[in-house]
Amino acid sequence: MIGTVAGAIGRGPAFSAVVVLSLALIAAGRRLPLTQAPSGQGMRHLWSALADRRLLAGMWLVALPAAVSGSLSVLGSLRLHALGAGAVAIGATFLGAAAVEAVVTPAIGRFSDRRGRMIPLRAGLSVTIVLLVCFTLPQSAAILALLVVATAATLGGFWAPAMAMMAETAEGHGLDQALAAALMNLAWAGGAIVGSGAGGAIAKAAGDGPPMFLLAAACGATLLGLLWRSFARRQRAAARAYP
Repeated sequence: MIGTVAGAIGRGPAFSAVVVLSLALIAAGRRLPLTQAPSGQGMRHLWSALADRRLLAGMWLVALPAAVSGSLSVLGSLRLHALGAGAVAIGATFLGAAAVEAVVTPAIGRFSDRRGRMIPLRAGLSVTIVLLVCFTLPQSAAILALLVVATAATLGGFWAPAMAMMAETAEGHGLDQALAAALMNLAWAGGAIVGSGAGGAIAKAAGDGPPMFLLAAACGATLLGLLWRSFARRQRAAARAYP
């Protein structure tokens, strides 16, 4: 959306406005009162919690959709432009994608609270694989825009369950939730940087298909891992029930 505004009013005013807004938010944040005393936890507690594979799995499940989103933001914009879409149309596509994701994510979160984390994660991975494989097929900007919005909706199946998994695992370790949130942000930022940077570089060298196929393969491997985890858990439960 910032790029869309920059296309209308110029890059200087658009990005200067972002800087001013960021400084205003920093100033406002500094005036907020502390709701509780600092926990005193530091890197030692963080490294101890990271020994838990569930926390690492949660970070991966945050980083993976961020990588998809980062790659989609770069390649989707370029491909929409190549198909004839202008800056306003591209901005409207991603605004619509963000709006759909904002609606889907809380609903998925409530569903995962009732039915467990794995169901929305497996469903989101399955649909995302199909959409990524189909990314290069649309030959009109309108159809590609719909695919971008649909992909954003499926990514909503990741965020809430994965972040809830991380929060629950951190709570089990007695880790301060602020540190858990920092890990979430690191995972998201890392995924977005890799997805946009590596996705753009691979696409420049080999076309738009390979980076999307690689992301689809990563989603497929993750889905197989989750299915195997569920199978192994059922096997262990059966062994305990019928020794």
